[in-house]
Amino acid sequence: MKQELLEHLLTILRSEQKVELSYVNDILSDNLNQKSRRQFVDLINCLRDQSIRKVITPHDNSIYLFFNNIKALLLINTDECSKLTRLEILPMVNNSEDSKSLYDCLLDLDAKTYLCFHNTDEEVRTNSVGEEFAIASLIKVFVGVIILEAVKMGVITLEDTYQISQYDLSYLSSGITEKNIGQDISIQELLSYLFLASDNTAMDILLTVISDEKFVELGEKISHEFKIRIVPTKEILRRAWCKPNLSEEVWRENAVRDVKWLEGLDYFINPKLLNIFIEKLMSYKWTPYTELSSIIYKGGNAPGVLSGFWGNKYTGKFVYFILNRDRAFNIIEEMYCYKCVFNFLERNIKEKNHG
Repeated sequence: MKQELLEHLLTILRSEQKVELSYVNDILSDNLNQKSRRQFVDLINCLRDQSIRKVITPHDNSIYLFFNNIKALLLINTDECSKLTRLEILPMVNNSEDSKSLYDCLLDLDAKTYLCFHNTDEEVRTNSVGEEFAIASLIKVFVGVIILEAVKMGVITLEDTYQISQYDLSYLSSGITEKNIGQDISIQELLSYLFLASDNTAMDILLTVISDEKFVELGEKISHEFKIRIVPTKEILRRAWCKPNLSEEVWRENAVRDVKWLEGLDYFINPKLLNIFIEKLMSYKWTPYTELSSIIYKGGNAPGVLSGFWGNKYTGKFVYFILNRDRAFNIIEEMYCYKCVFNFLERNIKEKNHG
């Protein structure tokens, strides 16, 4: 790789000004489509965080990233013209192959922490016993499980349809958009959008397909401790980051920067409830994960909130974590967290057992 490309990229990463696509087009491969180019710009702008130190090491011609005690390699791939085709952050992590070592790694992120590994028994580790946690989009596990329970009980069917209206559209939706207004969508499709795309509009619609009373009744049937009042995503998003008079670009910038859970603008749960609902999710004959890989996943991120669960639908094993703190996690911290979890998954969750 040419030294001048590394130095040019390092200069961009150290810039205090927001980077626009036009500024980096000349170092991006001609083979990249517009979506990939925008993703490059998003990653570069995340790495511009001035608290992240960037260093070129002459002996291996690489860029290393440093934040607090975390070190990461910036993996750089180029085409035959020495233009960028890929950037990837590879954190250096210690052993995290058991729940104790994984928990210790999570504590490096200086947050209120909850970790649960469900195997033949249940291993829980936390530094905040008895406290509720903000979980962001992980709330969709609760909504999805209650709707699946409504299907199982015959209250609704997967084939039932709902006609999408303008009013249904939430903010920062990742699947259902204005182009879908007037279309019919099935409960099965809504559940797939909910779990696989974490779609906000799908969640808001699913909150309306059964009555509030039936929703609470089914939630309490699954666990008598279910006392959550789940409001539509657009209600929280509007108050937190998505003021109607601002552009969607500003909404998205706000939603990755401004910590709002401390103001009550999130979904809060007793984290042990998640154990019950994940176990229930993995018991259904059909879920949106049925035709996919053996590993199921759902995450939930917001500024100051990092959470996720992974489970093996064949073995019944699963793990989930929740982190809350008073400042946003930067991209190095997020990648470090996920790398530690992935190491744990390889040893404890990803075994295949179809028996």
